[in-house]
Amino acid sequence: MSITALIPGRRDQAKHRGKSGLELKRELAAADRKIAALTAGMDQITAERNGLAKKLDAAQIDLAEAREERDEWRGEALAMWDRFGARIAAEANAHRIDVPPMYRDTSDPADQATTPIDVKPLWEAFKVDTVTGVNNPGAVDPARATTT
Repeated sequence: MSITALIPGRRDQAKHRGKSGLELKRELAAADRKIAALTAGMDQITAERNGLAKKLDAAQIDLAEAREERDEWRGEALAMWDRFGARIAAEANAHRIDVPPMYRDTSDPADQATTPIDVKPLWEAFKVDTVTGVNNPGAVDPARATTT
């Protein structure tokens, strides 16, 4: 028998608290297990993060090298253009092919001439007075619209 059992009213106080000491110890042990599992998971995630950080650093180094090469090649290309650009343009102009419109082969449908597109403002196309159309949009009769 414990000393708390001899104190009057002490047992009643323990009953209304809801959980005994044994239940609290079990919950504490379960919480400790959960904390240990979460800590192990956190260690694994930290290791993965560190590995990814190393890969990212290596990729950034590769990217920096690729950018340096690109800048070098761009500089070389611009230097070549400065050196040979005028010659390339002169050759293109010297060897151009001009075909007068009267001799142009238009047998292919893609090469046939098209008519200009008739572009009108909407109020002219639908024959709408601008004030009436703005103040009363339902006043436009669809039958009056021109269909061309």
